[in-house]
This record gives sequence, C-alpha cells and structure tokens, in this order.
Amino acid sequence: MNNIPPTVAIADDHSLMRNTLTAFLLNQGYNVIIQAANGRHLLDQLSRAHPLPDLCLLDVDMPVMDGYETACYLHKYHASIKILATSVFYSNDKKEKILRCGASRFISKISNPEEWKKVLQEICPVER
Repeated sequence: MNNIPPTVAIADDHSLMRNTLTAFLLNQGYNVIIQAANGRHLLDQLSRAHPLPDLCLLDVDMPVMDGYETACYLHKYHASIKILATSVFYSNDKKEKILRCGASRFISKISNPEEWKKVLQEICPVER
C-alpha cells in the first residue's frame, strides 16, 4: 500500500481561490506543491519541479496564458499530469473546449464540497 499523497499544482489568478483550494486539498490528503497565478507562471514552476505533480487544478479564465492554452501544452508535453479544469462561468461550450484541450474533467468552482471530493477521488484518488 502506497501512502504517498498525490501531488497537486494549482493555477488560478485569484490568490483567495488558490489558498482556499490548497487548504481544502490538504484536508483531503493531497500535497499541494505548486501555486501559480496563470499558465505561464505554472509552466515556469513545472520546469523546476521534480517530480511533476500528479494533478493540476486549472482555472480556465486567466490572464497571460489561459486554461485552454495551458491544458493543450500540458497534454502535449506533460501527459502524465491529470487536469481538473475549473471556472465560475460554466457553459457546455467551455466544458467541451477544455476537455478537447486535454483536461480529464471540468468542475464549476461553485460546486459543493462533496462534488469536489467525488471528482478528485475519481481522477486522482487518495489512498485512505
């Protein structure tokens, strides 16, 4: 049995969201190793990360390098990283586009904590 917690990178342009997600993920047994304010910042940190995170929580709507461009890059160059895309502004078009870019799943930021737990366990489970 492997008790090493899954590692996570968070890319979101709102520091409150990054901090809130970090606290939530730590409480769920994940290890947050990267916090980035946009896709470019995330890629800069990934270039120095060894090993790479298991999961990236990726905001779709960010300045500098948005979630779509970032997901496409991650999918092409770091395919081992699972991507959970997030946004406050949900639409089927947005969801379909980010999934085509390589995201594993999409979840609305306003989903309840139980839904977040369920989706996280489905794509990057924590062994309990």
